[in-house]
Amino acid sequence: MNTLKIGWASRDVSTDMHLNMPGQFHLRIGKGSLDPITVTALVVDNGEDLVIFLSADMIDCRCHLFDEVREKIRTQRAHIPEEKRTAQFVSVVACVFPDGRYFTVRGESQGLILTEGIGCGGFGYDPLFYQIEIKKTFAQASPEEKNFISHRGRAMVKFCEQIKSYL
Repeated sequence: MNTLKIGWASRDVSTDMHLNMPGQFHLRIGKGSLDPITVTALVVDNGEDLVIFLSADMIDCRCHLFDEVREKIRTQRAHIPEEKRTAQFVSVVACVFPDGRYFTVRGESQGLILTEGIGCGGFGYDPLFYQIEIKKTFAQASPEEKNFISHRGRAMVKFCEQIKSYL
């Protein structure tokens, strides 16, 4: 019987550097953050399989960092069988009203992590995430397809349905 090992760590990755803030219509330089920016990792190892969950407080990640991470994943995942490369994107939306009422909804998109990226659309890991229902990567999907099938799109559809009962 294998021993189950679980590890957790969190690190402050805040910087004092002034950085551009993406998502603006013009270049806007941030002067720092009010709260620490953290990266948290949870690692579960049973001696046969190793699973790593990462959570990062960020609004942007530069392409070169994605390229470095993708290359590292590509070289290390070649031996991982397809049935162990399943993945899902998850989005949770919470709505809290001033009177204390609230609700949450969850959207999921099931897929598979490919050994090589396919497509050039989207961002981040889209070329590596093969979405099972549309039979293509998120990078190959049109914006309309991705909005319909994505975890965010599904969460927002549920949100729009549920908010009606509160109005």
